[in-house]
Amino acid sequence: RFACKLAPERNDELREHYGAITPAFHWNKKHWSDVYYTLLSTELVEAIIRESHQLIISTLPKAVRAKYQNA
Repeated sequence: RFACKLAPERNDELREHYGAITPAFHWNKKHWSDVYYTLLSTELVEAIIRESHQLIISTLPKAVRAKYQNA
């Protein structure tokens, strides 16, 4: 299991469709979800990780963001 940050609407959508994606324990449940990755397809897990990464990178200061955008 891992926690990821996604847009609130996306969290709602994923939680409705997948029982393996739940509100994150000890995190802001509106923005964070626990992903039980062993119960999901590799493609979906990779897409969730990419989406979470991009969301977090977009909140960084511009000078720092450039360093991570292509990572």
